[in-house]
Amino acid sequence: MPHEPNASSLIPPDKVWSHSPNGVRDETSVYRLPRSEVLPFLVEQTSFMQTSSSPANEASRHVIYQEQYPHLHGPIEPLGPSATWSAEDVEREVRAFVEHYARAHLDSRFVKIGHTPVLEDHVYTDGELTLPHAIVLGLPMRYEDTNAAPEPKAGEEVTRNYMELGGLTLALGTWLRERGYAAEVHHPRGDKEMNCEALFIPHAIAAGFGELGRHGSMISREFGPRIRLSMITTDAPIPKAQPQDHGVDEFCTWCTKCMTACPVDAIPDERTTRRGSYRFVVDTTACLPYFAETDGCGICIAVCPYNKADEADSEKLVDQIVSLDWVKQAGKIKRTDGLEAMEHYVADQKAARGSRPE
Repeated sequence: MPHEPNASSLIPPDKVWSHSPNGVRDETSVYRLPRSEVLPFLVEQTSFMQTSSSPANEASRHVIYQEQYPHLHGPIEPLGPSATWSAEDVEREVRAFVEHYARAHLDSRFVKIGHTPVLEDHVYTDGELTLPHAIVLGLPMRYEDTNAAPEPKAGEEVTRNYMELGGLTLALGTWLRERGYAAEVHHPRGDKEMNCEALFIPHAIAAGFGELGRHGSMISREFGPRIRLSMITTDAPIPKAQPQDHGVDEFCTWCTKCMTACPVDAIPDERTTRRGSYRFVVDTTACLPYFAETDGCGICIAVCPYNKADEADSEKLVDQIVSLDWVKQAGKIKRTDGLEAMEHYVADQKAARGSRPE
């Protein structure tokens, strides 16, 4: 079944991870790059994160490798009779299934759910998605464990989250197939070769999960950057979603906490244009080796001001940020004159107000 047309237009040009600036598939767009070029370190280093000194990490990886990966890349056709649900039915029933699963297996933690047409601009050249819609899942990492970064406890939480979210994603994919829909599971940690078919963050942004932060992670209203993502592609009907704007671009332009905290200087001071997108480009050649060395690092997530202990605190901070006069004005400038004009305005405001963004 073909993808819905113009799906990539769901993401504003200044929000995307990477995109084709003229809407035409060309060599400058991220989907034109094979995975081996996007993540050279992961592909070239075949031992990347295959072993760990942490027993907890090894236990989680055993589940991922031995119990979850064998079920990827299998049949995606419906297992049950053809369903007749509306998009609203799908949204309601999927949410009910996920909540039931979370009560049974995830200590009743809240799982964020969103929907978007598959974004062709964010499917890798050597990826292949044949189903038109994406259901995106987001599972928050535990606050105290994440804030231990770069100690082993934080890396253990990263791997445990991959395992837990992977189990949910596989279960939901089977559940959809049993109800008459085709479904393909995209594991949060990729497959056994550390590959995935598409970029999760642009799909999550299109599904209304949040916005892209300076540190390259998506910042959600409920959990800040402390969230991991997975995806299911399906032919089930889905409701429409709108990307969110909570002042993340404006605030991240001001704030440099993640940049100064990064031990390998992987987070940039300024935006650059990469494959048609003007954004903060994280140096993965510096980040990934340290990420591997620490079994997950996560320092940038731990120090991010959006990283709060619970949903109420996180949402309160978002409301405070978007209510600031300078954030409102910066957003207006961004919409009318572009990101670079917004950057100049924020720099002037920072110089006039000092280091605190209030």
